[in-house]
Amino acid sequence: MDAEKKIIDISNELKTRYLIDPYRKIKASKNIPYGFKASVLTSNTIDYNPNISGFNDDMIRFCLLHEEGHLKRGQYGKPAFLFLVCLSFIPLLLILLLNLFGLKVGPIIATISVIFVLFVIFTSTRILIEPFHWDEYGSDEFASKILRDNYDIKRPSEIVRKTLNALDALPASFDSSKLLSRLCLAFFDYHPSIDQRVRNIIEAIDEK
Repeated sequence: MDAEKKIIDISNELKTRYLIDPYRKIKASKNIPYGFKASVLTSNTIDYNPNISGFNDDMIRFCLLHEEGHLKRGQYGKPAFLFLVCLSFIPLLLILLLNLFGLKVGPIIATISVIFVLFVIFTSTRILIEPFHWDEYGSDEFASKILRDNYDIKRPSEIVRKTLNALDALPASFDSSKLLSRLCLAFFDYHPSIDQRVRNIIEAIDEK
């Protein structure tokens, strides 16, 4: 079966069983580096890359349910990240207000304010690494519990491991030979390791 058709069929099955919100939009996008992505702060959509292949039904279910978990559960990392970034803009806004009222601010202070904004943007993901991990673990648990309780998969950690390894093997959108790509990964990759995520499901969800 065509991979894209399989994803749509499985998403419709999950919606019919109310395991995914029946009004959730499932949309194809070739720009998704990790195969599946929920638009947590902007829309009611789960995007998927139509070019993925080799995923069985349970793996696709896990991916869709994991993203549904991000949309249904309260998130920690991204709201906190946006809050910190908004706070970092306060000095710049004050400078603009002072200029509007005719009070000139020296270029050194303005430059420092811009550097401060950039510093916060590039360090917030590292500062908030633990809340971002909570989000990933929580969505893994959300998906794994559904697989266990609704599909009689007694050890969903095996599906999690297989799925994460398959996602990790997808063609990378980052060229690790380039400095800019390595810097982006260093600053903005917030996912726990595959072993950490699998171990969490073994301890929290797998039947003992």
